[in-house]
Amino acid sequence: MNLTFNIDSSLAPRQFTIKPEPGVTDDEIRVRAHPDIGVFDILDASGVRIGLLMGFPIDLQKRCVLSGPLKVTIPGSFGIEATAEMILDRLGGRFLLLLNISGKSRIYPDCAAQVPCVYSPEKGVAGSTADAILSDAKYEALFRYDLYAALDIDNDGWFPGGMTAHKGVERLLPNHVLDLRDWSQKRYWPLETVERTQSPESSLEEISQIIRIQLEALLNGPKKVVQALTAGHETRVMLACAFPYLDSIEFVTLEGDTRRADDTVISRRIAHDLGLNHSMLPRVTADEATVARYMRRGGHCVGGPNRLTHPSLAVLRENHVFVGGGIGEVGRAFFWHGEDRQDALLTGKLLAGRMGLPTEPRLEDRLDDWLKGLQGIDSLIALDLAYLEQRVGPWGGAQMFSDPTLIRHNPLGTARSIKLMLGLPDAWKRQSVLTTGIIRMHWPELMSYPFNSQGVVRDLLKQVGRVARRPQLIARKLRKMRR
Repeated sequence: MNLTFNIDSSLAPRQFTIKPEPGVTDDEIRVRAHPDIGVFDILDASGVRIGLLMGFPIDLQKRCVLSGPLKVTIPGSFGIEATAEMILDRLGGRFLLLLNISGKSRIYPDCAAQVPCVYSPEKGVAGSTADAILSDAKYEALFRYDLYAALDIDNDGWFPGGMTAHKGVERLLPNHVLDLRDWSQKRYWPLETVERTQSPESSLEEISQIIRIQLEALLNGPKKVVQALTAGHETRVMLACAFPYLDSIEFVTLEGDTRRADDTVISRRIAHDLGLNHSMLPRVTADEATVARYMRRGGHCVGGPNRLTHPSLAVLRENHVFVGGGIGEVGRAFFWHGEDRQDALLTGKLLAGRMGLPTEPRLEDRLDDWLKGLQGIDSLIALDLAYLEQRVGPWGGAQMFSDPTLIRHNPLGTARSIKLMLGLPDAWKRQSVLTTGIIRMHWPELMSYPFNSQGVVRDLLKQVGRVARRPQLIARKLRKMRR
């Protein structure tokens, strides 16, 4: 197939479509994209276009934000899968990879599907969201109102298992590839269990270096870098890795929903003690029209508090790129229970419970099907993959274009970093050594500040207050206790 690309301002911001179509002399893959999403050629050693990158990729080899073609040298023995792995391991940032090699045309997401991709086999088209690939009439006619309500999307729900809010529209999951010849989605990695490393300290150091390469690239880019500062683990890791660049980075914290919220109190203390260039962002609540636009741009696949609070970051959109700590939870046993072992029996029902989602047979069937693709992979790695592929991608990645006004990056998440995280010893994952270890390596003084806590009494009051403001959290907590 020939590969063609056109800018299309009629699409919503950051949206794109990918559609194979019959051509005059050969079939074509026609890519249309709004002008505010990057689209970059991938060229082989002879200068032939073999694919496209869409999004905001960072070249880890050249330590720069990609601003032109990505040139690759492909060994003669490499097929399309090996070529894809080589490119994915070379990149950070957020992107979607489209390869067109030797008669094979396939789409690969980044490690967490942070440039979302959905597709309709019936219509023969892929795109960023259902909003990009469906007409207004089809958007309404195919909407799955019953499943939308069953998964409680307006509150804290989302669509795992490759499902979306629309009948016949599927989501491309992390670690999966979409074949444009037959519209089949399959896992490309891992195909066997991930061995635990014997040198975990080296893994932490390599993850740290990958973070710093991306920070350097962004600092040398066209916009200022603003980094999230919260009371949590992952933003503390990002702060530790940012130590050499503190004079060049701005830090922000979104004001909590109460004056004594952990993020508000602890981030202020850290910033004051360490002399950071830090600002508190007032919490801004979206009006009805803004919420409706947010939901439509994301294909109505994720709701929750972000649909209401996303305008709070609007002051950053013109001059900044926003750096967060997302994806690092993959290395911290987020879906494990204390008694879980490598041979634990996993089911779709159990996974839905770990996610805190309602009992829904269609969801459990999808998760059961997903588990069938993990033959030979031990249960603890499967739980880590469930967090990445069924939570981070369909929840975090899916809402990246719901609010397209701000460029966001999560430097903890790259293909190489995920491999290193999954290979950490089980005991390290249970004890969150991924985060505490990196902090101790690069800025040990940060360990003197608590994580998401202000003491037993205030923590109890915090939980009572959260439940009073959002009573649906009780049901979610009870669902997570399901076995």
